[in-house]
Amino acid sequence: MNRVYESDELFPFFSNRVLCPSRPDYPDFGSWLAYPASQRDPIALLARSGGQPETDSFQVFAPPEREAPGRYGAHFFVHGIRHLPEDSHRRAQRLQPKDRLLVMHDFQNAKDPDALLLRTAETTPNDVYLIGYCPRYLLAEAFSDFMKDTNWPNITVEQINPPPAPLQFRALCRMVMACPELVVPCSGESYRPLVEPLVEATP
Repeated sequence: MNRVYESDELFPFFSNRVLCPSRPDYPDFGSWLAYPASQRDPIALLARSGGQPETDSFQVFAPPEREAPGRYGAHFFVHGIRHLPEDSHRRAQRLQPKDRLLVMHDFQNAKDPDALLLRTAETTPNDVYLIGYCPRYLLAEAFSDFMKDTNWPNITVEQINPPPAPLQFRALCRMVMACPELVVPCSGESYRPLVEPLVEATP
């Protein structure tokens, strides 16, 4: 854990988290991630899918990307759908691309007091349903002191994958966040590498 490792190929830790192209469900996997066949690079698939097997709790993700001055965007799958009632599952299945989801701070959550719930935006009367959770790795970005404006973060549905897609790939969303110009997402202490890579001196 205190060394920097380099390789010309993906380490097994990562390659084992990418679905093998020879598997019959690989085309479905790529479509669940909203990646066309020409863009299914292993790193891109890892970043979008999270690369989280059932054997451990490690997760791979891409940091939000700068889209304009003070604006960053990120894709993620809604987490924790399985922990919600069947009504929430059915409502999530009826979501449409561009539907907005609102954020709720679940501060009385016994397992994670920083958890952020996602709910429907009540575009019609009484249409308020819990949909799932914002990924834990985005918590600090989505609920930081500089994002308390009620317009941000802006989270919209990108794609809904019906069964037989697994629940963890059911709802793909896009989040846009407004940040002060000098603030870079995923640059805080909790995102820094355990060991800084060595930089070779230029002659």
